[in-house]
Amino acid sequence: MRATFTLPAVSGGTDYAVTIASSDGHQTAVSAVLDTLIDTQHGGAYRGQINGGNARGVSPGQTFSYGFNVPRGERDLDVSLKLATDPADIVDLVLLDPNGELADVGSNITFNAAGDLVSGLTAQLFDAHPIAGRWRLVVVVQNPVSGREISQAFSGAVKFNGLQTSASGLPRSASRVLKAGRAVTATVVVHNTGVQSIVVGTDPRLNRIQTLQPVPIQGSTSFDLPGDPNDEPVYIIPPDTSKLTIAAASDVPAQVEMQGSSAGFDVFGDLQSAKAGDTVSVATVQEQTGEISKGIWFSSIDEIGPYTDAGAPSGHTTISASMRTAAFDPAVTSSTDDPFRIAVDPTSDGFGTPELIPPGGTAAIRVTITPRGRTGSVVSGHLNIVTPPALPTGNGGLPFETTGATVATLPYEYTIG
Repeated sequence: MRATFTLPAVSGGTDYAVTIASSDGHQTAVSAVLDTLIDTQHGGAYRGQINGGNARGVSPGQTFSYGFNVPRGERDLDVSLKLATDPADIVDLVLLDPNGELADVGSNITFNAAGDLVSGLTAQLFDAHPIAGRWRLVVVVQNPVSGREISQAFSGAVKFNGLQTSASGLPRSASRVLKAGRAVTATVVVHNTGVQSIVVGTDPRLNRIQTLQPVPIQGSTSFDLPGDPNDEPVYIIPPDTSKLTIAAASDVPAQVEMQGSSAGFDVFGDLQSAKAGDTVSVATVQEQTGEISKGIWFSSIDEIGPYTDAGAPSGHTTISASMRTAAFDPAVTSSTDDPFRIAVDPTSDGFGTPELIPPGGTAAIRVTITPRGRTGSVVSGHLNIVTPPALPTGNGGLPFETTGATVATLPYEYTIG
């Protein structure tokens, strides 16, 4: 038996049901999902039409899913969206990399010149050094839709290597000698070639992988059971992170859970071990190529039954977390601060003073390097240009917040004199 279908003219998934009947009258249906890829070699255009929402809280009003391929060696991935007429429809853009990780979450909500969050007709994502392979773009229309029209069209494009950055004064070679303790300044210029204002800061990292302990931005690392969600720790995970582990040591059998940004990966500790009475539970997410999802990661602890009518017994648990990531470089500061420093530094506000760059606009970021360390040692690192994590997106539906993204990376290297 062979079934033939016509691929949809508009990129995105279309679901067909193939009904198969036997000679005795029995029938069954087999689903066939057809997916036309966005053609990134010929403009990368995609489009769709918003036809309304639904009455389900938290759930999206509509979703549109698109696939596209990223070749090796692209400097940055650029995804844009434009609504036809009505900015009151809140639309999120979600990028999933070939590992299934959330690479970026953005929205048509952004900052205006006064620093207020407002909704507009456009949305824009930039992602530096995308890994090669099949990516997915999901357009999420949040409830409630505006109701000012019966439907609204949107269109966009997936392109590469559009964002423009440059740096002057940034050391690029071990032959450049910088005196220990003497500040050297550089200027990084970012030109926004997209359709929406972007907010950027700097995230200086060394080309050295470390195992670091993220600090909770909310909750505690030690609390009583049964757990209160307000007590359970929440973390911000920065770029360049390949592995995250969360472990719980409890005095009753319990299972740890960790959930990625915007309800992405949901990973649990071993259930059978917890059922067998184990009081230590460990959950891990790791990628061999690329990085895990940036932004907020939630943790929670569930005691393991069965219980009596009195419910779950009282207990206590202690949470520990570790991540494999590029070391933060304390010798580098900037006029924007580092929005991801909050991952390891509880004194950070998680935002800093980032630059707001309108479409077609340019911003200059002042970077200061004050070398520290042994004379003669070579320092090699990279300056991530990033968007802040955990900005609000839609109207209370998933995804709740942005992930933050690395929009460009600038290498630096010098010898301490």
